[in-house]
Amino acid sequence: MASLKLILNKERTYKDGKYPLVFQIIQQRKKKVVYTQICVASEQYDESNQKIRYCKGAGLTKREVNELNEKLEMKRTDLLNFLKELAREKPRFTADDFSMRFHQRHKSRYLFVYMEMQIERKEKMGKYGTANAYRSTMYSLMHFTQNEKLLLSEIDFDFLYEYEQFLLGNGNAVNTVAYYFRNFRAIYNRAEEAKLQVSLVNPFIKYRIKTEKTVKRALSKDYMRKIAQLDLSDNSKTDLARDVFMFSFFTRGMASVDIIHLKKEQLKNTLLEYRRMKTNQHLMVQITEAIQYFVDKYHNPKSEYVFPFLDPERKPSIYRQYRQALGEINVHLKDVARRAGLNIDLTTYVARHSWASIAKETGAPISQISDGLGHNSERTTLIYLKELDLSVLSKLNEVVSSL
Repeated sequence: MASLKLILNKERTYKDGKYPLVFQIIQQRKKKVVYTQICVASEQYDESNQKIRYCKGAGLTKREVNELNEKLEMKRTDLLNFLKELAREKPRFTADDFSMRFHQRHKSRYLFVYMEMQIERKEKMGKYGTANAYRSTMYSLMHFTQNEKLLLSEIDFDFLYEYEQFLLGNGNAVNTVAYYFRNFRAIYNRAEEAKLQVSLVNPFIKYRIKTEKTVKRALSKDYMRKIAQLDLSDNSKTDLARDVFMFSFFTRGMASVDIIHLKKEQLKNTLLEYRRMKTNQHLMVQITEAIQYFVDKYHNPKSEYVFPFLDPERKPSIYRQYRQALGEINVHLKDVARRAGLNIDLTTYVARHSWASIAKETGAPISQISDGLGHNSERTTLIYLKELDLSVLSKLNEVVSSL
């Protein structure tokens, strides 16, 4: 085990004749020091007990001496715990290992430094959506605090309240505020789990953000038929956006992210199998004539994907290609809505909700379609869909999608 000792660093003298107090770590005969931000005169330091002593006329009261010694003892405990953790992770760690890891942890006590670390971590894991969510939250917090050196330990109940009022005062919707707070809480909780210097009491435990129920939009079977029959041959991108929308409907509300990333290898005989990127839920859909129509329409022997959005050979990353494709789909779906005479914001989610709504109108049991498709929790939807027999879902999908 490395040795730890509090000493006066007499190699560095301040103008007033005082010396900085440092903790000296010796590991494998190599020394490293951690500054305590406390400096005293040589007569004020009790070397045998490794404590500051009270000296009359030296500038520190007895109470101040006691407070400083308490802080030093807390620092000693923190360093000992850190050395134990490092020894468990790397039994033969060096003094350089300690220095690098300690200063990395010390630097990460700043909120925005730590947030950037988490963003980079998510990107390395390929979780670009979460990384972007964290990044937008970080920019929002930066705008609010105007303080790049904000410490994690400064985040308390009052801070959260003022941040909420700031967001609302800037015209953010209640659900947008909740979105930022969910990301903020996730990052803060991870910092707490990593045993960084955070508040003594987690302010998120009792702080609650209310959300408003999102107004769900579903189209009737007549409108779905109208969209399917639109002649969009004059604009290939609008035509493609409409096809993605209809493909989502015909596949029981397949999410746009899964459609864009859908590969030919996921089409197995008469089944389309995929895992939802959002939840990792394994789903199977019977391939109908309508589904096969789109597969054939966009067939490209040179591409591994069903739809013409992603190309591994292109310079932008797959994720950036996906984001660009999603943006274009949303833009062109507005044109689809206009041409169909719809007065709503058309998205692929509307196709998902429309499938659930039309399924309900057929009289299908709630257990088959799960109200979670269009109500509060998608988790309930996943539970019901997981337990359903594929043949039951296939028959239901055939009835719903027969436009």
